[in-house]
Amino acid sequence: SVRTMLVYEEPVIDASGSNLVLFAGVPAAWLDEPDGVSFKDIHTAYGVLSASLRKKDGWYELRYSGLTDLPRAVKLSPPVAWPPKECEVLEGAMNTEQPNGHPVGTTKELTIRFR
Repeated sequence: SVRTMLVYEEPVIDASGSNLVLFAGVPAAWLDEPDGVSFKDIHTAYGVLSASLRKKDGWYELRYSGLTDLPRAVKLSPPVAWPPKECEVLEGAMNTEQPNGHPVGTTKELTIRFR
């Protein structure tokens, strides 16, 4: 479904709770659109989530907000090569030391930019 392209809940096998995975099914071509890809007010077990991913001035910007509770992790899976050459956290916090190489948001709101 379109929802799972944008966000889905991933069970954690060895613990209770789940992860939220963002943008895992989004085609890279969508990022070439002027507004990129975004969604608003998708209900999850952790709150009503809104998020966006866009490319501007040679940078990608990924933002999410609306979580009222934290899942085990918010896995960021944009359709771009990771790790980037540069990455800046503009709001919130993230952990980039993950086995799959993709960053994990560790706060209820996050804004990063990378290239």
